[in-house]
Amino acid sequence: MLLFILTAALVGLGLIARKRNKSLMPIAFIIAAIMAYQGFSALQDADRYSWNEDEVRTAIGRASADLESEPHVDDAGDYSALIAEALKTAADDDGPWQDLDVSSADPGDADGAGVGYDEENEGAGNYDIATDEGEYAHCMTVKQKISDSGSVFVPGGTSIVQYDLSIKTADGPC
Repeated sequence: MLLFILTAALVGLGLIARKRNKSLMPIAFIIAAIMAYQGFSALQDADRYSWNEDEVRTAIGRASADLESEPHVDDAGDYSALIAEALKTAADDDGPWQDLDVSSADPGDADGAGVGYDEENEGAGNYDIATDEGEYAHCMTVKQKISDSGSVFVPGGTSIVQYDLSIKTADGPC
C-alpha cells in the first residue's frame, strides 16, 4: 500500500514537473515505473511465502497421491516424516512447504507415533496438517496393509515388510 502511495506521489510530481520543468518529467515517470514494478514483485513474494486454503488442499492432494503410488516400509508406526517429505515435494512453488506442520492426532500417542493398530486395516493413523499459524487445518487418515509387491531384502538375509498406504483427507483438524 505504501508503495502505491509513493508511486502515485511520484506520478503527481511528474505531472507537476511537466508544467514547470519538462526535463524532470521522464525521470519521475521512470522512478514511478520502477517502484510499481517493485510493489508487484513484493506482492508475488508475499504470495510465495504464505499459504492459502486452495494451495494447502492441492499440496495435500498431491502428497496423498504420491504416498499411495508406491509401497513404503513401516517407520515404527509413525508416518509424519514421510508425509512431511511428500508435502515438501508436492508443495512445489505453491507455498513455503517448511511452514506446514504434520503431527499425530491419535489419542494416547505420547511418543508421537501416528499409527495405532487396527485389526481390519492392519494399521491406521490420523495426522493433523496445518500451517505454522494453525490455519487451514486438514486431517489425513493413513491406513496401511501389507503390500502385494513383497518385502525389501537387506544385507544379511533380513527382509523388511512393505505396506501399501490408503489415504483419506478432510478439512479441519482430526
